[in-house]
Amino acid sequence: MHRSAWACGTQALPRCSIISAHKSGTPIEPIRSGHWLAPRLAPGSSLLSCATILAPAMLLAAILFIPIASSCAQELGSPIGAAVPHRYLVIYRNNSIPGDADAGLTRIGTLLGPAVRIVRVHQEAGLAIVQTDPYSDDAATLAALRAQPGVELAVHDRIVSAHSLILRPILPATIGVTAAPAPPPVAPTPTPVAPYDTYYTSTPQNWAVVQAGGYGAGVPGGPARGPWDTTLGAGVRIAILDSGVDRNHPDIAPNLAFNLSEIDQTPLTGLPSPCDDGSPQDQQGHGTWTASLAAGAMGPGTGLMVGVAPAATLLNIKVLERMPDPSSTASRRWKPGWP
Repeated sequence: MHRSAWACGTQALPRCSIISAHKSGTPIEPIRSGHWLAPRLAPGSSLLSCATILAPAMLLAAILFIPIASSCAQELGSPIGAAVPHRYLVIYRNNSIPGDADAGLTRIGTLLGPAVRIVRVHQEAGLAIVQTDPYSDDAATLAALRAQPGVELAVHDRIVSAHSLILRPILPATIGVTAAPAPPPVAPTPTPVAPYDTYYTSTPQNWAVVQAGGYGAGVPGGPARGPWDTTLGAGVRIAILDSGVDRNHPDIAPNLAFNLSEIDQTPLTGLPSPCDDGSPQDQQGHGTWTASLAAGAMGPGTGLMVGVAPAATLLNIKVLERMPDPSSTASRRWKPGWP
């Protein structure tokens, strides 16, 4: 079967990849689960301020795309599950893992008894995944990890579940082309400025952002006074765990600082898809839409959307991939691992 026979739909089925992957060579956990990566905040910010800005936008984004159907054998509810026993996420300051981090963990093992080791690192995020022996004391291990030099945050590693998204189809546009006579020569005119932020300032398209508290600072389109009088989100980092983002989108590119894909398309352990190349680039659209609601840039040279926190930094972590349309004949004949 040739890949050209695939009928790619608009669904982003659960990618179910492993965000905190295991050591090379060891078996990978079953699909339909991933691990939680806590968003990083800049100095002076707080988890409360980040959640306050992000939560309303993400909630309204979810409402826009109802209904959501689960294709994983899990109960719907909070996507964050139980902690992985004796495994921790350690985040270092300035996105930099010290060269003597292993030595520091060895000292912890000497003091507490159980072995403490790094099983994987994400250098770009300054994050290490740490594993201890089954008989280690959880509270004492967390306290020792947080006391290490250069450590900004140490938390339990947790399981996170993603659910499939059922989107309403978009009607195709009908375009007619009519030949017209050439216009007479006219004097050159200044190049017009491309429109920007018009979905917020001139139409009701961006109503969700206003309802979530994205207004103020005299910006037209919403109340003149509001949360934006205090902050536009500068210094806050918002992680988008979705189908990726379009890094070239004018509302995303100015605020995008981190681009990572956790999609595993290897034939034996992953879920290869002929409709997605596994890169951080959004090939379905939902992640880009969600990111624009959270932190779409504002001002000249940007796109038509404005986010709740238009000056915040976006961290793209792709965990969902585009899959073939299950209603197509070709999709029903395909099985994971086939070319």
